[in-house]
Amino acid sequence: MNVEDFPPAAPTRLLISRRGEGEATLTSDGRPMLVRLSAQQTQGVLKLVEMDEAPRDRITVHEHDYPEAWLILEGSYLYFANDQWHRADAGTFVYAPPHVAHGIAATPGTRCRKLSFVLEGNAIGDPASGRPASMEMRAITTLDVPTGLPATPETETT
Repeated sequence: MNVEDFPPAAPTRLLISRRGEGEATLTSDGRPMLVRLSAQQTQGVLKLVEMDEAPRDRITVHEHDYPEAWLILEGSYLYFANDQWHRADAGTFVYAPPHVAHGIAATPGTRCRKLSFVLEGNAIGDPASGRPASMEMRAITTLDVPTGLPATPETETT
C-alpha cells in the first residue's frame, strides 16, 4: 500500500503504518527513505520517515522552523547540536526543537536504522526577524563526522 492510497486523516481516524509500508523516495541529498506517514495523511501535523543508512564522512548542520525527532532503531548515530557531538544508540530518542542547529549521521560498523518524526504542523517563524514559518531547511555548515564515538551517559539533555 502506498501513501497515496490512504485518505486524509480525520481527527477520529486511526492511522496504521506497518513494516515496509509507505512511499519509497530519496532525501534532498539522495539517500533512500521510506515515508511511513505523510504530512497530508496527518493533516500537516506529522511526517514519519524510516531510514536505513550507510555511514557518512560529512554532515550538513542545519535548522528549520519545525521540531524534528528521531528514534534510533538499530546501530549508533552521531548527532551534532549545541556545538558538540553526541552519541545515540539503538533505543535512544532525540528531539530537536525549532531553530536549533543540528545534524545526524550513521556510524560505521553496524546497520543503522532510525525513524524520523518531522512535526511540520508545529512550525514557528522567527519572531525576532518577523520571518513567517517555513518548511525550508536552512544549511548552516558542513562538518566532518568524527571517527570515534563519544561516551554517552544514560540520560543526556542538551
